[in-house]
Amino acid sequence: MTILTRRRGKHRAPRTPRRPASAVAGLVTAAGLALTLAACGDSGSGVPDEDAVAAAVEDAVGDADVEAALEEWAEDVSGKPDAPDEPLAVGDCAETIWWETPAAGLPSIDCDEEHDAEVYLAVALDELGPSFPGRSEIQDHTERDCETGFEDFVGIPVDLSVNMFSVVYPTEESWADGDRTALCYATGRTMEPLTGSLEGVAE
Repeated sequence: MTILTRRRGKHRAPRTPRRPASAVAGLVTAAGLALTLAACGDSGSGVPDEDAVAAAVEDAVGDADVEAALEEWAEDVSGKPDAPDEPLAVGDCAETIWWETPAAGLPSIDCDEEHDAEVYLAVALDELGPSFPGRSEIQDHTERDCETGFEDFVGIPVDLSVNMFSVVYPTEESWADGDRTALCYATGRTMEPLTGSLEGVAE
């Protein structure tokens, strides 16, 4: 999850009654939209500056509300869903695989619906030791298993397929929480949405 932060100036007492974060988030979104529209008229990137959003919202809701509202606003504009009740597992499909998000943070969807990825193999990483080994070592450890597993699952080697595979790795944070599993998932080589399972398609 991305959390926006900013440097605070002189503390200002909150206004009463204090609005709940969800209500404040609406004001943050409105302020962000206004600043986005304004930025689009400039020669810059078209993305509102974080401090500008914070300042605009602080004027509306009071300093004590801003940090919680900014966090909620950041989650909303990222489009990234909340962590599901159950982690992604073999046989699940996912609409989107988020970069550096462990399986526990990825929601599954029905494979008959349009999706980007289908998990076909779980690779245990316990032998890499208690300390986080780093992404490169995890990748080296999983690549052969994922490649072999892809052929077993799809029905042809990955270099002959119109599809390909990638991997959901534990992050350093999830590793510290005991996550020791990498998930191999199949996806379309052109990144077009998939419908239905790739099991045995031999394409």
